Amino acid sequence: IFRDNRIPLLLAVWTIGTYMFKIFNFYGYILVSSPVKRCGKSLLLDLLSQVCFNATSRLVNPSEAYVFREVDGNDATLIIDEVESLGEEDKEKKANLISLLNSGFQRGSQVPRMEARGKVFEPVYFSAYSPKVFAGIREIVDTIEDRSFRITMVRKLKTETVERFILRKQEHQIESLREDLFIWGLGNAEDIAEVYENCDGFSGIESLDDRKKDILEPLLSIASVIDAQSGETLETYTQLVNLALDIAGARIEREEIEGAIPAMVGIAKNVLDGEEEKFVSSEEIFRRIQEEETLRFISSKKALSSFLSKFDLHPIPTPRRQGGKSVRGYLVRQKWVDEIEERYV
Repeated sequence: IFRDNRIPLLLAVWTIGTYMFKIFNFYGYILVSSPVKRCGKSLLLDLLSQVCFNATSRLVNPSEAYVFREVDGNDATLIIDEVESLGEEDKEKKANLISLLNSGFQRGSQVPRMEARGKVFEPVYFSAYSPKVFAGIREIVDTIEDRSFRITMVRKLKTETVERFILRKQEHQIESLREDLFIWGLGNAEDIAEVYENCDGFSGIESLDDRKKDILEPLLSIASVIDAQSGETLETYTQLVNLALDIAGARIEREEIEGAIPAMVGIAKNVLDGEEEKFVSSEEIFRRIQEEETLRFISSKKALSSFLSKFDLHPIPTPRRQGGKSVRGYLVRQKWVDEIEERYV
């Protein structure tokens, strides 16, 4: 289940691109996230592992050596689950893996390693460039997100039904689909490469930063050829552009919120002033927020309510007497402050 019905289109075009990624200078990653477990991330990764070019199975905490050898030897599409756990027990391993993944979205990127040749160690260079899919619950380093299309999964409602994926029953259909993708890629890669190389700038994405343009342009090249063949005037192209702009806007909003959390925690601590819980009026907390530069994007009490609700802090339903009058506001608890600080700060 996707909140945005354009996400399957993005995934479909991205999957097509895994069959011809070498014609592009860059090929962005897919980053699948969710606020909690059981939102379908693993199922989505299993589906992608079945249809992408030379895809691995769903991997958890693969070694650095496996990653660069699989990419170099097989041009593999890497499918990595629980990406936040990469190298968690070994800081040096984690740093090396992150460095590899940071460079692996760009054609020509290599990983140098010393390998034994008899009694002599010689430098060997492994290609790091390949399509990659990551999934996780916790945040990962910004540099990987910069190279990715972020897809946020949600739990399906009881009223939402989907067809169950059973590999043994659909294996033949999937194999046929992979063959079709391979043949389509062979037949259209030259046209797509021509669009990619000869376009001075794709329309509609001028507001994106250069990194986002780098990873979006291959998909827009594929979309342009799809639209030309289907006769749908810029249908696929336009949907991908609009989705990319929305994803970029969502990240800006998320970064703005994340940057505001420490200031919000500071205000809550000042409100409590050592007490376990304390009522604060909407007027008072809004006044305090307007004094903090990082929180000035909260421009009204309605915006304040929306912002605090993201962290499960809501106005109490019954007004309280304060200063001789009835006022609405929030009951701030130390337990809530501790939890927000532990999770986000």
